[in-house]
Amino acid sequence: MPRVINQIAGFLKMKLFGQSSGVDVPLAADGDGHLQVDIASAVVNATVDQVTMRGNDGAVDRKVHVDSAGDLQVDILSSPAVDLNAHEAKLMGLAPGPAQKQIAVDGDGDQQVDVKSIPTLTVQFSTGAAAPVEINPGDAGSAGSSSLAAKEDHEHPFPCAAPGTTALGDASAEGSAGSAARSDHKHKYIITGLKDGRFERKDADTGRLTGLAGTSKLIEVGGDYTSLASDIERALTAGNYLLNADGSISAGDPAADATYYVYLLGQNHSTNPNELRYSATAPNSNGYLGTTGDAAHCRHVGWLRTDGSTQIADETCHSRFEGKTASVRNALTSGTYSPGNASTWEDTGVEVDFLWPPGWAAIVEFTSTSYHNTANHNTRVRVHLQQKNEETVEPLATCSGNGIRAVIAGARTWRGGASPVFETAKIQVWTSQVTPGNVTFYKGNTFTDVVVTLIPEEAA
Repeated sequence: MPRVINQIAGFLKMKLFGQSSGVDVPLAADGDGHLQVDIASAVVNATVDQVTMRGNDGAVDRKVHVDSAGDLQVDILSSPAVDLNAHEAKLMGLAPGPAQKQIAVDGDGDQQVDVKSIPTLTVQFSTGAAAPVEINPGDAGSAGSSSLAAKEDHEHPFPCAAPGTTALGDASAEGSAGSAARSDHKHKYIITGLKDGRFERKDADTGRLTGLAGTSKLIEVGGDYTSLASDIERALTAGNYLLNADGSISAGDPAADATYYVYLLGQNHSTNPNELRYSATAPNSNGYLGTTGDAAHCRHVGWLRTDGSTQIADETCHSRFEGKTASVRNALTSGTYSPGNASTWEDTGVEVDFLWPPGWAAIVEFTSTSYHNTANHNTRVRVHLQQKNEETVEPLATCSGNGIRAVIAGARTWRGGASPVFETAKIQVWTSQVTPGNVTFYKGNTFTDVVVTLIPEEAA
């Protein structure tokens, strides 16, 4: 039988097939009669191009040799990386496209993927959450299809069509901005000029701004509200510094016998928000200290006048809005007055002082009681406004006999000017003849007085 096989082997050729072609190798039979392929003697007929290693994307040709034992070997140590493109070994991620890594051969001839030298490999992962619900307003079920997680601070563009008209109440008045508002946003509606408060005298040393009962108790200052739920006060004592013309706080204290404008500093004032301050500077036509900076956040709310002790009285403290009618009457003690000159107007000492705000009405009323010891002589009485330099119309009284009293009364209404005035209303007397002791003018409250009533501009 061995003889037969050997004979057959002499006539046959056996092929070892590679990926693309065959290699002719002689056949032989060993002493046991087994068929052998003699690659040691026939290796010269094999070409390295006919032995291939398969990669992921195609064939990679490697050199071949036979070792001392006659075994066929692929030699990767002699040509490790020159024939094998490192980019053809790939680590795949979830994202489209490969994450390519370099290939190396270690001392044992093993191929390695070198990740330490190129630490840029990132692995995408999904959160594993269920598919979201509708993501487009009014478009049911549009949950998207991507399995990748988005960055937590990502943004979405807000496309919108060109808006129509922007008049309030118009169906297409949606505006023109390209950004979206939060669904729970609110609109701040400021009533310009809102003034639900009143400035008034708290006591002789302090003025205050107080909210009106039954109202919002808010006052608008510079485009925002200041609450008057609690009174805002400012004393006239040292340390309660005045307000400069630019809206800053000075280092000056209120002075005696001085007229001041009262301002509320709104919540947007840079240094002293929601405070009451006094200033020697008048407001502009808009009722503010100024139009820029902190001055634009100082709204005029009233006027006051200090006396010689830096104190205030009701008739010298008034509110710019929601003002109260003020009335002042002389407070002189009983006594008499005898004119010293004939046909001359003389002060009797019956008078009142008051702060007269611009535009307010002042109603001045008086009553006098006097007598002349000589019959048929005339007496006149009037009220003279010292600062305005005007008087009431003086009635004429004729004394009918010795010691017979004549009662004279009168009144007049004036409108205040453009600026606040500290005014004095004086009762004056005139007589046609003066003989020492012949004319007596009663100046006690029971017989003679002057009353000034101030009506706010809003009600006048």
